[in-house]
Amino acid sequence: MLAFQHWMVIVQLLKLGIPYESIKTFTVDEINIIVASEMAIQQKQQEEQVRDLSSSQAKSSFGRGGF
Repeated sequence: MLAFQHWMVIVQLLKLGIPYESIKTFTVDEINIIVASEMAIQQKQQEEQVRDLSSSQAKSSFGRGGF
């Protein structure tokens, strides 16, 4: 299971565009910072999408006399 998790992290970092040669030199702490940062960015983007969707739905309802 540990090997699977290791390679899942490697694949995640590669998808971010980080070269494998660089990944091999990172410490565990550096990898944790990169992964945590990426997760925070994704969460913020998802929250913005939800907010935008809610806003556009509210505007649409208002335009049809929903308010």
